[in-house]
Amino acid sequence: MAQSDIYAVHHTPDLRFIPWKFDDTEFRHQCLPTPNELTLWRFRAEWGSATRASFPFHISRDEQNRAARSPSSAIAKRYLVSRAVLRNILSVMLDCPPAQIALDDDAHAQPQLIAPAPHQKLCIRMAYAGIWVLLGMSGQDFGMSVALPGVRPTDSDNESMQSRTREQSRRDSMMSLTGADAFTSSAIDFKLMGNTALLAEAGCDASRAHIVEVPMPGQICAAIATHEPLRAIDAVGWRSYEQIL
Repeated sequence: MAQSDIYAVHHTPDLRFIPWKFDDTEFRHQCLPTPNELTLWRFRAEWGSATRASFPFHISRDEQNRAARSPSSAIAKRYLVSRAVLRNILSVMLDCPPAQIALDDDAHAQPQLIAPAPHQKLCIRMAYAGIWVLLGMSGQDFGMSVALPGVRPTDSDNESMQSRTREQSRRDSMMSLTGADAFTSSAIDFKLMGNTALLAEAGCDASRAHIVEVPMPGQICAAIATHEPLRAIDAVGWRSYEQIL
């Protein structure tokens, strides 16, 4: 479908995008994000990403067994690295050793914090694009998606291909927010138009969401969808010159 048939886009002001290096010591004291805040981590699926903290990483027995059933060693490694990084991050936020953090998966294979129980709502999302892992946390529900350009030898229009990739990441982030099975700096108001069947199927009461596109390497596109607009994004693993679109 053409973009105009799916949604209308309008720029939304006043979103602060704050880049951090992955190893910034100031960020070690980060608290759980509030409902109008989002914290993102962008890192490579390498064990060095999991060992940048001052304490060792921890992988549960269930996670090791799940990784062993992965279709490839690369996917298993990506899964284990992302879980180790998540535990190290939560251990700082919750002031407890990584081994004491219990995680589970929801119906869409997204991580959930089981113990210690957070004192506020915490939504956690992960998305993968090749060697890259995108991890997000917020005090409100949000959807997150990344998209890679498809390999189409007959398509020589890179600009058109990139536009389709951006559209896919926006659409999939909305589907992720509503709980539909489509998981894979400016905030833009994303309005579904004439798509009541999709809303009903996804169980989404509201017909509007806010979409934020965040910079990714190369031609990777990433988008965040929320019901309520975000005021700030702490972006760990980004550089100062990378800005939201």
